[in-house]
Amino acid sequence: MQLIQLMQYYQVIVSASASDCESATSEVAEVEVIEDIVITANPTDDSICEGGTSTLSVAITGGAGTISYQWQSSSSATGPFVDIAGATNATYTTDA
Repeated sequence: MQLIQLMQYYQVIVSASASDCESATSEVAEVEVIEDIVITANPTDDSICEGGTSTLSVAITGGAGTISYQWQSSSSATGPFVDIAGATNATYTTDA
């Protein structure tokens, strides 16, 4: 998937109709439109023995700046889900 970044440039011209003053033009402002975050690889199902661990991972494209993650868990696929303390990377390994 290709990251799409678009640039658009803006300026403003300000004038006053009730005066003989010249108009003024602002400096140019650049606005960058970036692609939304898209999950390109989801965590996969796993079966483990009691006391074992499973490593889950996710891959994304898009976004800008610092990307943050928060893994959550639930005893039901429909939730409710709660945050897992410290699970804030693209990869998470379950507790044993």
